[in-house]
Amino acid sequence: MNKTIELIGRYEGERFRFDNPSGSVVVGSIRLVNGSKELASQHGADVSDHTISIKGEAERDDLIERGTYRFLGTFSNYQNKRTGKNEKQFHFRTFVEHVPHEPEGVAQYLANAGRGNGIGPAKARRLVDSLGVDEVLDVCRNQPGEVAQITGIELEAAEAFSNLLKDRQSTENATLELDTLLAGRGFPRSLVRRVIREWGNSAAQVIIEDPYKLIQFHGVGFRLADKLYMELGKDPASIDRQALSLWSSINGDMNGHSWHLATDLIDRLGGMIGEHVDPIAAIKRGREFATIDPGHYGAIATIRSDANGNKLVDAVPTETATGKTLLWIADGKTADQESQLAKRIIEANEPGREQLIRYFDQEQQVCEIDSKMLRCARCNRALTSDVVHVVDGLPYGPTCFERML
Repeated sequence: MNKTIELIGRYEGERFRFDNPSGSVVVGSIRLVNGSKELASQHGADVSDHTISIKGEAERDDLIERGTYRFLGTFSNYQNKRTGKNEKQFHFRTFVEHVPHEPEGVAQYLANAGRGNGIGPAKARRLVDSLGVDEVLDVCRNQPGEVAQITGIELEAAEAFSNLLKDRQSTENATLELDTLLAGRGFPRSLVRRVIREWGNSAAQVIIEDPYKLIQFHGVGFRLADKLYMELGKDPASIDRQALSLWSSINGDMNGHSWHLATDLIDRLGGMIGEHVDPIAAIKRGREFATIDPGHYGAIATIRSDANGNKLVDAVPTETATGKTLLWIADGKTADQESQLAKRIIEANEPGREQLIRYFDQEQQVCEIDSKMLRCARCNRALTSDVVHVVDGLPYGPTCFERML
């Protein structure tokens, strides 16, 4: 496994981007600063012009041209299609904005943060010249009145600028904290930024309290989350772990069946948990997950049958199997889909039932709206196009709308 390194560079812009299941991937370049040129050279990168190619997950507004960032990731080989040569490309898994310790860099940081609050490049430079490189950030974060006086902006705008800078600092710290927590454990490279978007600056604490919440993210399964759970020193016999282990054994079964005998699954559960296994509590907990949502991670469904496979009353189990009564367990989402399908088949075959078939013509309505605060309902990217397509009350960008047709 390649060792994670940190490079500091000024973002020169993107070359192209594409979407994958977890988000938008950008390929661009950075101009290396603060000793990063020497570090990149040590890893075999051609830094003769001080720039390198980078690749990673980032939304369009996450990286701003001429902004300086700290990128965490690893180098990999790729073929430059323009030159046909094999080169080194830096694959970043996360990044945070970096404040260079020189007037121009600090002013650029303030200008990037101040967009929308009346702080442009000129006023940002005025702040740096008036307060000095060492003090300007602290004053901007904690003394909005002085910022308003120096720049001439309204106090309300200066206070909003102050809060934004504090939030950025907290997000940068949270991002680095998360990277330390998740790095080197096999998680997807883009997970840190997705987790930050979901839980904000408290994301690390959310994960530490319950690592299994990571299962809801694309690319994270039970095994990865469970490994982190154990490495954090959590209770190996907790009922949540037992329930999720039971659910995982169902999803990992490749025999093609939806329903599994509880006794078979419980044997596997005992092998994983040991002497403290409590199958009844685990099954009940799995059913509780299903009440949240049949598609929730850990959700299971149960039915009972006689020895011939005839279904009996479905109830919360008080035993696993006694006499001629057998307990069957299935993944909650699969069981719900089967139930919905069976219901539709029964309804369709009811005697004398009138069948009504409707044909719908597709209608497209395009209108101009303020899309600054909107995100596409399909890809979750900010809507920057002048035209937004609204379907069933949800906004879609032109590209995503065309893919839906």
